[in-house]
Amino acid sequence: QVSGAVAYVDPSFCSGCGVCVDICPYSAPSFEEGQVYPGKAEINPVLCKGCGLCVASCRSGALNLKGFEEHQIMTMINEI
Repeated sequence: QVSGAVAYVDPSFCSGCGVCVDICPYSAPSFEEGQVYPGKAEINPVLCKGCGLCVASCRSGALNLKGFEEHQIMTMINEI
C-alpha cells in the first residue's frame, strides 16, 4: 500500500550516488540532462507513489516525503 505523499530532494544534501534510482520500484528518481540541479537526483511526482524506500535508503539525508517525519516513514516501510 502506498500513500498520496510524494518524495522530494534537497539538492544541497544530495551526493548524486544514485542509490535512490536503483531502489525505487517506480523509477521516480532520476538523473537527466538539462535538469535544474545537474548531478543531483530529481523525483518525478507523477511516478512517485510515496512508498518511502528512496527516503530510507538515502545515505546523505537528501530525500524526504512531503508531510511526513522520518519515524513515520520508517513505520510505513516496515508495514510493507
